Amino acid sequence: MLGPINQSIKQFFTWWGKELFALLPMAWQRKLQAADNTLLLELGSDGLRAIWVNASQRVELGVFAVNDSGRTAWQETLSIHVGVSKADCVLVLSPEQCINRHIFLPKQASTNLHQVMGFEMDRYTPFKAELTFFDVLVTKVSAPENQVGVFFVATPKNVLEPMLDKCRFFGLSPNKASCSPTLALPADAARINLLPESMRPIVNQKERLLTAAIALLLLLEVSASLIYPSWVVEGEVTELKTRIAAIKDDVKLVGQMRTSIEHSKAQITSLLNKKTSQPYAIDILAELTKRLPADSWLTDLRLSGNQLNIQGYSENATDLIQLLEDSPLFSNTRFTSPLASNKGLQQAFKIGINIVEVSQ
Repeated sequence: MLGPINQSIKQFFTWWGKELFALLPMAWQRKLQAADNTLLLELGSDGLRAIWVNASQRVELGVFAVNDSGRTAWQETLSIHVGVSKADCVLVLSPEQCINRHIFLPKQASTNLHQVMGFEMDRYTPFKAELTFFDVLVTKVSAPENQVGVFFVATPKNVLEPMLDKCRFFGLSPNKASCSPTLALPADAARINLLPESMRPIVNQKERLLTAAIALLLLLEVSASLIYPSWVVEGEVTELKTRIAAIKDDVKLVGQMRTSIEHSKAQITSLLNKKTSQPYAIDILAELTKRLPADSWLTDLRLSGNQLNIQGYSENATDLIQLLEDSPLFSNTRFTSPLASNKGLQQAFKIGINIVEVSQ
């Protein structure tokens, strides 16, 4: 058995197959449609029953007696249904004309089923292998451990051979003989062929090669439709990975540049803060010139950070502290050493001053 198939998946592949089939040239489509052209035959006591099955329909052609009038009626039917003459003939045996069973065999037998069934025929049928036409195949049914499920069909030669003669009476040469209680041919029976190779009609090799070539092209087309999108996507993914790797290097470089810029910006800001928070040296000199009286002069001036130290001479050095302290640029003005008098009226002084930070 082929096993259960999910209906939605089955419908998808049916649709997909039709879409791919529609892409083929019309000549190829007609050739492949011919492979879907089957004539089912059944021989009973009332004659030959024929059903024509093709891609679009199932036609009950009728029952034809095995005599001259029946053969004439069959020829008239062929003239009406032209496609029947090119159909593959399948002779379908009824359950009364053959034996079919599902059995279990050791797994080792699956490599040589026909030979094994030839030896085991008398266990499952009342026939001898040399007097029997039979076929056997592995099925999908679950089997016990170390065993395999098989389906086999057997019929005596003296039953099948006269049936083949009657088919030839109508000008028909079946290339397959199978079994079914109806003419529906279930899955397993469709793969059964009781006819040995020597009894099957010779197939036109050109048609067989052409059909095989078309089937191969269709398979390649299906494979391409599956593989090509994946190949394209894989190429795009590889290209994206390459771009991402290049971008990562650029992002790393940009990060380093941003860090360097932020560091430089911090240094500049710090320098600007220092520059704007303290008065310029020229401003300090101008303020000293403005505050010191005419009888005072400097011999030394040192500016370190916000600390200013001056020394010099003045006729009234004690007044210098208040004069300088009144300046908005100076604070904490004080003598850093005692006053000293020289030979004249001047006093030597040393004064320390704190520079006031300028508000932003």
